[in-house]
Amino acid sequence: MRILITGAAGMVGRKLIARLAKDGTLSGRRIAALDLHDIVPPQAPALEGVGVTIHTGDLAAASGRERLVASRPDVIFHLAGV
Repeated sequence: MRILITGAAGMVGRKLIARLAKDGTLSGRRIAALDLHDIVPPQAPALEGVGVTIHTGDLAAASGRERLVASRPDVIFHLAGV
């Protein structure tokens, strides 16, 4: 499963990432990849066997949004609130 988290550098984003890293699964499916996005670089967790990609930029820019969904995430946690 591929998961995209926007607002990954914020408090809720960091807590979500920690929980996903601890569990290693979501809804019974193994997490294979995390795409983490924020206006500042979020801290990547150390997860063995999980591809972690860091994205930075403004979600208001159309090219940035297209790049984020190009990998076809299975789940999107939209936590970007700035």
